[in-house]
Parts: sequence; C-alpha cells; structure tokens
Amino acid sequence: MKNNFSILLMAVLFCSSHVSHAQSVLVVEPGIGTLNNAINTYGGTKIYQLKAGEWYQLTAVIQNLGYHLQIVGQEPTIKGGLPATLQTGNAATGGAFGVMFDAKSDITLRNIYLVNSDLNSVVGTSLLSNSGSNARTVIDRCIIDPVSSGNAITMSGANSKLYFTNNLCNRQGHQLNPNDGHFFVDDNLSGAGFDTIIDDIYNYA
Repeated sequence: MKNNFSILLMAVLFCSSHVSHAQSVLVVEPGIGTLNNAINTYGGTKIYQLKAGEWYQLTAVIQNLGYHLQIVGQEPTIKGGLPATLQTGNAATGGAFGVMFDAKSDITLRNIYLVNSDLNSVVGTSLLSNSGSNARTVIDRCIIDPVSSGNAITMSGANSKLYFTNNLCNRQGHQLNPNDGHFFVDDNLSGAGFDTIIDDIYNYA
C-alpha cells in the first residue's frame, strides 16, 4: 500500500510539473513591434500565434536563449487565404536587419509568410542563424520571399538539427562571391557539424 501511494504521489508531482511548464498560446496583435514586445515579455512561456491575413514588422532581431521559441501563423479561415505576414525591420545604421532570427536554442516557425526585406525593398543578409548546441530548428509550411541577399540559414552550434519542410522560397542570394548565395551553411568550428538536416524546398522563382 505504501508503494502504491508513493507511485501515485510521484505521478501527481510529475503531471503538475509538466502542466506548469506547458506553453500556452498567445495571439499577438498585428502591427510594428508587437511580436518583439510579446517575446520580450513572456519569453518561452508562450506559443506566439500570428493572425492570418495580418501584417507584422520586427523592431529588433528576434533572439531566444534557453527556451524553445515557437511562432505559428493561424490557419486562414477561407481556402487559399493569406497567412500571417512577418516582415523584417531596419537597423540603426540603415538598411534591413542582417538577420531576422538569431536563435540560440530550439526554434519553430510554421505557417508564416516571411518577408526578409524592409519597406524600402532592401533585402536582409540572412534569414536565420542558430548558434545553440544540440538545438533544433524547424521551419515548416512557410512562404519566404525574399529569403536573403547572402546565405539563408546558418547553423553554428554543435550537433545542430534542421528541419526545413513544405516551404515556398523565392529570391535568395546575390552570388557576388563564392561565399554568398548558399541556402544552408554549417559554420561550425567544433567539428561536430549537423546532427540532422532534412530539407524539402520548393523554389517558385
């Protein structure tokens, strides 16, 4: 009987701790900087949901450290409807941010129209970098146009995992020199490199 009680107590404690760490969904209002403000406020405690058909612009590069950042677009209410649009912003020195997402831990981007150019049509150098060790990057069901002027996705952490699936991509890389224009770059000095890379790219250019 004592053993049964101990097992039950452990199960209750496990479930309660699991629930307390579960991410709840936060619907982010469209506009300039609203996603940045939400992430700065709630960190990894929320799944950030963008409204279908609405426009969002970044006021700073999105970063995450020590938590899984999830940004997911709502499903359009009508068939063929426009997904949420997320556009990069401008650096203080002028021009678009060098990168939209500077991840340092797991990151998931799903069902979003990503526009990596500012309102003056200046294309950002890179779409995403992830420097976290053992970090997982998932980009799924996104439209990305333009992708970047240089390299699209750079993974520099040891044992990186990248899942790039079901995406439509257009306008990537200027290819002015041999080091520019690559879609995936493994910039890893540890020697560990990629643990996993799965890609399924549809280029509609």
